[in-house]
Amino acid sequence: MVIASESNAATGDGTAPTGWTPQGSIQNPAGTQHFEVWTKLADSTDVAGTSFTVTYSSAVNRALSLYAISGASQTAPVNKITSATIAAGTSHAAPSVTPDVAETLIVCCFGAAVANATASSSALTNLATTQRNAVSETIGSTTGPNAGVASGTKTVTWSASGDGVAFTLAIAPPPPPFIVEAGMIPMSGA
Repeated sequence: MVIASESNAATGDGTAPTGWTPQGSIQNPAGTQHFEVWTKLADSTDVAGTSFTVTYSSAVNRALSLYAISGASQTAPVNKITSATIAAGTSHAAPSVTPDVAETLIVCCFGAAVANATASSSALTNLATTQRNAVSETIGSTTGPNAGVASGTKTVTWSASGDGVAFTLAIAPPPPPFIVEAGMIPMSGA
């Protein structure tokens, strides 16, 4: 599972629930937005309807998303992760990642410093967007490349212009035979 949290705070101040692993924290070029990503290997207590609480030290606008992935490696689900800041515009590209294993799922998390924007992409599936006042975020996925081959950048187009940030995660599969699938549950919070 992946939690992505975007805020209009200048610094990251989120604390994920117990059992979640921080994967990265990045600030946008203007210094007005912060994006944090955590992952967790689901266990038998993580069933439909389970809620998760991310605690913050400041009250600012936030967009929060939970992205569920089935069929990932049970020992090392996050194979590689990269991040990038993105200059103002409507076209935002998540950075390329080069996984160490074949048959990965590439998950891209985008945050934009734009109010109530929607996103579209021909490069990603299972794309869903969450907005909260001055921030918008979207997460999507696509089949990854072979081991040692770069995924290439994956681009979303926002309905409004702003700068932003992006993370790209290569999610490793379990040993063969395997099927990796993904889906998103959008959430928002104050």
